[in-house]
Amino acid sequence: MSVCSIVARRARQDGLSLFELLIAIAVIGILAAVAVPTYQGFIRTSQMTKVSSTYQQAIATAQLTIQADEMRRAVGLPEKTPTDANGWADLLNPNGAMAPGGGDAFQTGEARVRRNGSTAMRNGVVVVKRGSDRGDPETGAIGIRFTPRDQVLELWRPAYLSLTRQRAIISAEGVDLREPNN
Repeated sequence: MSVCSIVARRARQDGLSLFELLIAIAVIGILAAVAVPTYQGFIRTSQMTKVSSTYQQAIATAQLTIQADEMRRAVGLPEKTPTDANGWADLLNPNGAMAPGGGDAFQTGEARVRRNGSTAMRNGVVVVKRGSDRGDPETGAIGIRFTPRDQVLELWRPAYLSLTRQRAIISAEGVDLREPNN
């Protein structure tokens, strides 16, 4: 075989063979089959972490707010504790953070104007959102219920993804964490 024939044959094989192409596609498919579920698992874990972290921060903030108000009351200063669930939602979420599944990070059972920095108007009408005071298992929003007469705040972590539903009852006496049956 001459050098010219070897060079001529080499020049005709510029692309990949069908077999090489099938092997490359198989390797990409195997990598995708492993990578996609792993990535989805990371996303689910980060979403559950966001809900739990928001819930824990809300409990701590509410507890400190109630304790500070107790001290204000003891020295004769006016109270600054919110007087309704929407006031608590504004206090606990001053920057308008969103729930992992979309929507406000906190929900109340009361009508609520969206306060996420965007215009809350649609066709000249203020958009009012009413959520559940027990949280939203679809979006991961924390539920808020406030009883002004007893000065008791309830925060509900929804059963979002793999999380169990939990209720924190916060008052001047402290915090009581429960996993409700219903």
